[in-house]
Amino acid sequence: MIPRLLRTAAALAFLSAAPLALAQGTNLTINAKVPFAFVIGGKSFAEGSYRIVHSPGGNPALTLSGPGAGGSTVILSVVTRLARQHTGDAPTASLVFDSAGSQRALSEVWIKGRDGFLVSTRETEHGHEVVEVKE
Repeated sequence: MIPRLLRTAAALAFLSAAPLALAQGTNLTINAKVPFAFVIGGKSFAEGSYRIVHSPGGNPALTLSGPGAGGSTVILSVVTRLARQHTGDAPTASLVFDSAGSQRALSEVWIKGRDGFLVSTRETEHGHEVVEVKE
């Protein structure tokens, strides 16, 4: 009786964890052409094509790679998640940059059909520039 109960409990635990494991293992990638220089995390990046990968899981991570990153991959710190405010059809992915004078800083990453990610903040008055991602 006890071995059967243990097998049943183990099977239930496996089945309940399987969808979670699949959801956590799906990386999402967006490719964006940024038409201006920008900063993030104290580092400067040139205009160009960039790839941002979202690796979901217990501690979701965003990475940025491209020519302006010197051939390396940069980890973007997520300040917080942002709730999508759009209704109807989900808009395309986009990058939002805070702009003050001629300086632009990557501040938000939006992935189609997902919440957004705040990756930096600016306390002084600033505007916003949005780069829509072609899919």
